[in-house]
Amino acid sequence: MGAGGGCFALPLSEHVARVIAVEPSEAMRNVLHEAIRASGRPNVEVRDLHWPSPAWNEHVDVSLAAHSIYDIRQIVPFLDAMKRYTRRTCIAILVDQPRGAHLTPLFKAVHGEPFAPLPNLRESIALLSARKRRFEVATVPGEPTEVISLEGATALARRLLWLSADSLKDRHSRALIEQ
Repeated sequence: MGAGGGCFALPLSEHVARVIAVEPSEAMRNVLHEAIRASGRPNVEVRDLHWPSPAWNEHVDVSLAAHSIYDIRQIVPFLDAMKRYTRRTCIAILVDQPRGAHLTPLFKAVHGEPFAPLPNLRESIALLSARKRRFEVATVPGEPTEVISLEGATALARRLLWLSADSLKDRHSRALIEQ
């Protein structure tokens, strides 16, 4: 669910008979279709729908939601549908820190309000525990922190803080980063 550009769907398709990639975003589906063509993976089927969907009536062996549940407002129906249509295993890949959390002070300085993190691993564990669901947690090392240029840092902050290029807030953000 939320296949994005295929960073999980394509590698998985090399090891299974079929991958159904559910992706609601037209832009991401376009990226995914191009990646499928480029990789020559005919066993990836792309579905244009939001999960959960009343149009879905197919059972799968394994379901995967990789970094796609953070902003789901109705998470319980999402998870219930995953479980209902999955024969063996439901997998969610989550981060332990919300995206952009490392920019919390910059967010407040630029937007004038505190950063409101999206739910992540901790909240998901609490929800599954409260619902008395059986689950396992496995951790993997994160990507190493890279030293990036001022331009790279400014572009990253712009994206994570939802700033328009060369806007007043973007210029303020850059000035703070330069300090």
